[in-house]
Amino acid sequence: MCGFAGLVRREGPVAADQRRRLAALGAALEHRGPDDAGEWSSGRAALAFRRLAIRDPSPAGRQPMRHESGLVIAYNGEIYNADTLREALRDEGETFRGRSDTEVLLAACARWGLATALERIRGMYAFALVDERSGALTLVRDRLGIKPLCWALGEDGALWFASELGPLMREAPVDRRLDPDALATCLQLGFVPAPRTVFAAANVLPAGHLLRWDGQGAPHVERWWEPVPRRDEGLAEREACERLDALLRTAVERQLVADVPLGALLSGGLDSSALCALIRESGRELATFSVGFEGEPVFDESHWARAVAAHLGTRHVPFVVGPAEVEQAILDVIGTPGQPLGDPSLVPTFLVARLARRQVTVVLSGDGADELFAGYDKYRVEDVRQRFGRAGRVALAAMRPLLARLPESRTGRAGETVRRLRRLAATVPLDGPERWRTLQAVLAPPSRAVALLAPALRHETAPPEPVARALAAADDGLSGMLLADLSVTLPERMLHKVDLASMAASLEVRVPFLDEEVVDLALRLPERLLRRRGRGKWILRRVAGPRLPASMRHRPKQGFEFPAGRWLTGALADAFRDAIRSGPARALVDVDAVERLVEDHRSRRVAADRALWSVFAVAVWAARMHPYV
Repeated sequence: MCGFAGLVRREGPVAADQRRRLAALGAALEHRGPDDAGEWSSGRAALAFRRLAIRDPSPAGRQPMRHESGLVIAYNGEIYNADTLREALRDEGETFRGRSDTEVLLAACARWGLATALERIRGMYAFALVDERSGALTLVRDRLGIKPLCWALGEDGALWFASELGPLMREAPVDRRLDPDALATCLQLGFVPAPRTVFAAANVLPAGHLLRWDGQGAPHVERWWEPVPRRDEGLAEREACERLDALLRTAVERQLVADVPLGALLSGGLDSSALCALIRESGRELATFSVGFEGEPVFDESHWARAVAAHLGTRHVPFVVGPAEVEQAILDVIGTPGQPLGDPSLVPTFLVARLARRQVTVVLSGDGADELFAGYDKYRVEDVRQRFGRAGRVALAAMRPLLARLPESRTGRAGETVRRLRRLAATVPLDGPERWRTLQAVLAPPSRAVALLAPALRHETAPPEPVARALAAADDGLSGMLLADLSVTLPERMLHKVDLASMAASLEVRVPFLDEEVVDLALRLPERLLRRRGRGKWILRRVAGPRLPASMRHRPKQGFEFPAGRWLTGALADAFRDAIRSGPARALVDVDAVERLVEDHRSRRVAADRALWSVFAVAVWAARMHPYV
């Protein structure tokens, strides 16, 4: 993995000030690529690159890279079938200087054209292509948004782009006024769905999209791939299990290719455990890494990780942390995003990535399985709607006054049950996009989060447009919710978090569950193979179960989080209070409203873990970005 940035002017050669800004932007991406740096400029275009050398670390893999046709590329990611494609391209007359996948991707685009190259490559990627002769620019993001890419039209008339939003907004001459609607959405959901950002002038290139710009008019953004559920009700259970097993083994084999040390993240949950079992079946020795939380049995999965590691015979490296380590990690990572990310698992993800980077450069991770195979507990809403229909909705509505009087909490079984029932009762009666938004929101109903904003910024928002489009493409049930999560939540919350946390530690994370063929199969699976008897990932349990300890096969899902609410109102209360009371934060959040939420959380009237973390993320981000906004 790497980082890149660049600009293309409307006309005329790149100016000295633009070169200086681009150099600073490239330097700000050093954490993404500490091994090498490169720059390229010709006519009205310029590129900067930072390299984390994984395949062919020799100078033959340096970027930006130019093809004899005049195409120039800056690329972040991995092409897992590069060796196969290299041979096909050689047969058609291409020559290669080295073994890097960058050279293969560039040659594929030059020889076959972009559309055919995108059909044939297998991997995760974001890249910029510049035609040296015309100065035309193409930006591309992979199918599911595993790798990030953002862009903005600058006040200098140039189109600027980069792997991360923060460096782009700090260094490029871009209008930094905030988008109040996007900020409200960010506080409601914990993230901003693409293509919007909290900056009115900046954009995220959505997953499965590309951007073309020839310097004339407005940039043209188009979708080049779209997930389409084709639920095959006739698909036999045995056939589906055998097919998934074979595709997962192939995906893992593809992603084990590297010229540097490689390991795996092992939380102790089903997804990472299944992945590690498949790696060990390949005959490879394996180092695994996990993080646990001191004195927090509800959140600590490290004992499960140790049990799986012992069963599989991995060289396991655990790391148990307390509030002090988390506070330092917050300073290291939470303020780095270009926009707030209200996901508490950002911190443990960074901690385990930093731990792994001490021994390896690449890890495999189980991310994506929940979105493909309906693993999240929130999908119980669809079970209730399907099984009980209107009667179930009426019964849950009748329970709401009783549930409102009961204490809820993330740190105890009874309180967590109340929390889930409250969210279920609030959500089941809703239809379409509003149901998705309420399930995703940091507080229910989502309007409660808006009240935490400064009065001048408070206004109601609509569910994100991409969610409505995804639900319209599927249905108003489980398939629709899965498609919305695959299209919106996965790239802009889950994968964005993994990229930020891992790149802050200069670690490459690969995600075999998001292999193209695995995804295509998952989109075909009927719902009866996804959820049964109120439990998700049924087919994955069938495939992975025989490989894992018996105790693992039926344990309930446990999210990869830390006790954010308890620590932010306890051991980390001073840091939280200082953050929300700072000058930059006061311009965005209502301190009195936040402190009332803290009291509600402490008294267990509401489990506000994610909401408090989202406010904290906004406050820390505001302090870090204040000199630039």
